Order: sequence, then C-alpha cells, then structure tokens
Amino acid sequence: MGRTLVMSDIHGMADELFLLLDGIRYKHTEDHLIVLGDYIDRGPNSKDILDYFIKLKKIAGEKLLLLRGNHEDLCIKAFHDKPAYGHDAASLWVENGGGATLKSFGKANLTEYISFMEKLPVFAEMDEYIFVHGGVNPGLQLSHTDPEDLLWTRNYAAHISGKTVVVGHSVKPEVTFLPDAKTLCVDTGAFTGMYGRGGRLSVVDLTDNMIHWIRRVSR
Repeated sequence: MGRTLVMSDIHGMADELFLLLDGIRYKHTEDHLIVLGDYIDRGPNSKDILDYFIKLKKIAGEKLLLLRGNHEDLCIKAFHDKPAYGHDAASLWVENGGGATLKSFGKANLTEYISFMEKLPVFAEMDEYIFVHGGVNPGLQLSHTDPEDLLWTRNYAAHISGKTVVVGHSVKPEVTFLPDAKTLCVDTGAFTGMYGRGGRLSVVDLTDNMIHWIRRVSR
C-alpha cells in the first residue's frame, strides 16, 4: 500500500526536490503525492520543477495532485496583464521572485507553462483533509470562498467541515500543527537557505505522520 505524501513551496529549489523525493524513495506508481503550490520564483530552477511535474503528471495520473499557489497565480495574471489581490500583478510578481523564474526560462516559451498552471485547482478535499495553498475561510464552504483568499490568507481557524486543513504559504521553522485551528503547516522555507536563514524543504507522510526534509544544496 502506498503512502500519502504532502509538500509545498518548492520555489525553484529543484535540486532539493529531486534529492528529497529520491531520499524517501518516492514511487509514482504507489505513492500519492500532493503538492500545495509555489513551484516557481525565488530559487534558481523554476523551469526544471515545472518540467518535472508536467511529465510526472502524465505518468502518475490521479496519484499526483498539484494545486496552484499564489506565485503561480501571480505569474498567470502578470502574463495576462491582470490585477492580483488589488495590486498590479506584474510588479508584485517581480518583487516576489518572478525575476528568478524568467531567468530560469531564458528564451523558452512560457505559453504552455501558463496553460498548465491555469489548470491547477486551488483546493482539494479528502475524507479527513482539506488541501489548500494559503488557508480557508472557517465559516464558508470552499466552493463559496474567493479563490484569492484560498491562495493568500494567513489567518488560521478550524473549518466548519471539521477536517484538518493542510497549508503551505507561511514559512515555519519546521512542519507545525496548530491544534486550535486544526491546521497543518508544511512550508519550511526551502528558498530561505539562499539567504542564510537555514531553510529546508519538507515532505509529510500523512500515512504515519513522519516528516522528511532536506536543507539547501542549490547554489
């Protein structure tokens, strides 16, 4: 029986991603892998990460669940010259690491990647869990919640569904469960190691509650 693995906020740290998945012996034919968004920006290899997941989705199918993060949403809206969360998306994207993504693509055509990111859902539910990048409005059903709130909020409270909410987006020094909010935070700041802040990329095995992580190796 395969595992249920969840991770988030890879942020262009491709070397760490590949080493971590290899280290835990991830098998796309057996394990369910859930990624809560923010594949791109800040780190050096955003294109490599998108290429990997685009190919992996084709062979892993429903065993791979990829959600959209606020950084993918910024990139999409910048590409279409639309506002994001009340701001100019293009400026906000560049200010938040979009330049590193553009550098990783070089002269490659972004169009097919935009199309891929646009198809990513902003939330998913299972019997015991809600998966979302930012967080939830505790009193609203997910389908009635503004997608931008699901991508951007950092306010945590127990959801009316009673399910455990699993989020990325807000960096914690380690994977953290907030019991009052019934929220599991899995973003441990993979990119922050580039700035000497000791970040790590983490993956949580929801099958046995084991946590696996790796520190920065990218240069």
